[in-house]
Amino acid sequence: MMERATTTMVAQLREGWTYVANSAPIRTILLLFALLSLMGWPFMVLMPSLPRRCCMAAAHARLPDGRRGRGSLVSALALVLRKSVRGLTK
Repeated sequence: MMERATTTMVAQLREGWTYVANSAPIRTILLLFALLSLMGWPFMVLMPSLPRRCCMAAAHARLPDGRRGRGSLVSALALVLRKSVRGLTK
């Protein structure tokens, strides 16, 4: 049986935000994710329709999506294989 937490959820959230605020590498990564999420959403929505409208390339419209997906997978694997977060800002 799992033990119940002795602190409230709000206290745990506050502790997490304090940890993130005091850790520069983690703070930078989370800010980058937030920025990419806000700025990249219109790109992800409009990307499949752009080749069809601009280039009349209906058969190859999904090709950029596949390349972007492979790049994301390679980046994720590279991050997972790192021993620590030191050196990420370089």
